[in-house]
Amino acid sequence: MDFLRGDGPKVTIVTLNYNQNEITHQLLKSCDNLIFNNFDVIVVDNNSTEALEQIHCYSFSVDYVINKCNLGYAGGINVGIRKTNSPFVFIVNNDTETTPDLLNKLVDFASLNNVGITCPMIKYYNDEHMIQYAGYTSINPYTGKNSAIGHKEIDKGQYKIPICTSYAHGAAMLVSRDVFDKIGLMSEEFFLYYEEIDFSIKVRRAGFGIKVLPDAVIYHKESISVGKNSSDKTYYMSLNRYKLIRYNYSYFKSSIYLIYYTFIAFPKNVFMHFIKGDLANVKALFRSYILIFSLHFSIRIPRLKT
Repeated sequence: MDFLRGDGPKVTIVTLNYNQNEITHQLLKSCDNLIFNNFDVIVVDNNSTEALEQIHCYSFSVDYVINKCNLGYAGGINVGIRKTNSPFVFIVNNDTETTPDLLNKLVDFASLNNVGITCPMIKYYNDEHMIQYAGYTSINPYTGKNSAIGHKEIDKGQYKIPICTSYAHGAAMLVSRDVFDKIGLMSEEFFLYYEEIDFSIKVRRAGFGIKVLPDAVIYHKESISVGKNSSDKTYYMSLNRYKLIRYNYSYFKSSIYLIYYTFIAFPKNVFMHFIKGDLANVKALFRSYILIFSLHFSIRIPRLKT
């Protein structure tokens, strides 16, 4: 199969909007330049203060869905996924901009290879030569740490062949319908951050591969929705990193992680924010820690154990 000329199985692009109408329109304008012609778009609005206007002025079909409340990232994306039966769903952040041959390359590769998720290489919008993501290494369940392959490297062609990765990137991932049919949708317990990592773990355990296609590129404006130093980001990143470990690894491993976090990571993070006078983030860390502690010693049974 060769879909580089623009044909191929239907793709539904699903993206979220939350009080970022102009940013979302910039994404849609970039989609107008896609060579691939068999796609539609679902914009799920997480209860923004103002509705997205002029949504039907593009050359492709756009379905605009308004939620009655903010369902978070996974909750909002799941609304869009439920509304389509397309063979492929391209989940993409609204703070990205596509390249013309993006879908052609992703669909061509995904159709020829037995993979559940195919991600493009993600580059920074403000520096088109700098890589943000070319894959992820596996998370250490005892520390919650991992790294992004290629992160902040200048693209000199060092990543040429498809890369097997532990986790997809939630900013841009082409998901096969077979994945949703077998394992369901993304968990809505995370609200914001780490839901795509949790989803990736389930995808791989179900026997699907996850790969990054370096010659397919998308540009990411990064953290526009909450801000790079947002206290909300600090709260959810801290809480959901623990949730990821608790739900997907053994109680023993999550206990070691809690010890590490309590005596090393947590005090270090509090100190770093405190000396900067960033009390909002200090409070966010304490709020998340209280909930982490209570979750760990609750009687709740994790969804998965390894």
